[in-house]
Amino acid sequence: MITWTGDNSATWNHLRMTTPQLLNLGLSGFSMAGADVGGFAGSPPADLLTKWLEVAAFQPIDRDHSPRARGAVRCEWTARSAKRYAGATSKNDTV
Repeated sequence: MITWTGDNSATWNHLRMTTPQLLNLGLSGFSMAGADVGGFAGSPPADLLTKWLEVAAFQPIDRDHSPRARGAVRCEWTARSAKRYAGATSKNDTV
């Protein structure tokens, strides 16, 4: 059975709550649990979505549910973010 943490919001506070919620679910017998990465409600800023994706890499199940995760905008943003994270480009470079 897969369990979700519920409808969260695109806020830093909800990101902070994700890991303790998933640990508690795991201890309660729900090992396949996940959260809506980026938040179900609202659109996260780029830095919040980046951090949320980094944390989600260590979760059993996750899905990027944020509005920012859809379409060409995400592809461009993801490529730019990944390059910046790797130190390949500066903040003002284009993809």
